[in-house]
Formats: sequence, structure tokens, C-alpha cells
Amino acid sequence: MKKILALDVGDRRVGVAFSSTFIANPVETYVRKGDQTDHRHIAALAREMGAELIVAGLPRNMDGSEGGQAEKARDFAEKAAALAGIPCLMWDERLSSVTANAVLSQNGVKGRKRRQYVDRIAAVVILQNYLDYKGEGL
Repeated sequence: MKKILALDVGDRRVGVAFSSTFIANPVETYVRKGDQTDHRHIAALAREMGAELIVAGLPRNMDGSEGGQAEKARDFAEKAAALAGIPCLMWDERLSSVTANAVLSQNGVKGRKRRQYVDRIAAVVILQNYLDYKGEGL
């Protein structure tokens, strides 16, 4: 089984999840500082965790089309993956943030605390969807 680092790329934060088995686990919510610093941070994290692949959420509209955020996410993930020396795969992330917010709400996480966790939980949702699709999840 491949070790996979997953990203939920936003303008202010990047949610990060990881899997070396069949279950995605949250890692961190990285607060962005600037593109080059951000790329280096994610690449270093990928190397540190022994990741063999980056799976990044691809924001699509509900009709399947891609908007400006999709291009930003793709550019970010590809640059971080190139620095880490591993491949990058974009994965449809529709409704991942909605799912993450629902999970946090069901567990009583509110307000400011929710913002600390929603991006990393969205990365978990993206990665778990990928693992399940590939037959590597539960």
C-alpha cells in the first residue's frame, strides 16, 4: 500500500491528511504564509512522512466544471509534489468541506475551534474517498 499525503488547498489554509494503510488520518491545518514557503513546508512534510503520492482536492462546481480555485489548487499541489519528488493526483473534492463541517457539528465542535479542524477533516474526506474508490479503504 502506498503512503499518501492528501491536501485540501485553500487561499488561507491547507488541510493535510495521511494514510499508510486503508484509513485516512488528519495531520494538520497549515496556515499559509506565501507560496514558496508553503510549497517547501508541504514537500518537507511529504518527505518526512515517506509519502509516495500527493492526492489533492480538485474543487469542481456541482456541474463538474472547474473554476479558478481548481487551477490554484492544481498549481499548488503540483509545485509541492515536484519539490518532494513524488507524483501528484487531483481528486474531486465536491462536498468534502460540507461533510467535514457535518462531522464536526455532530461531534459538538463549534465556532473558532471548528475553523481549526475543518480543513484537515476535509483532507481526510478527500483521501478516504480516494482510498475507497481504489479499493484500498474499508
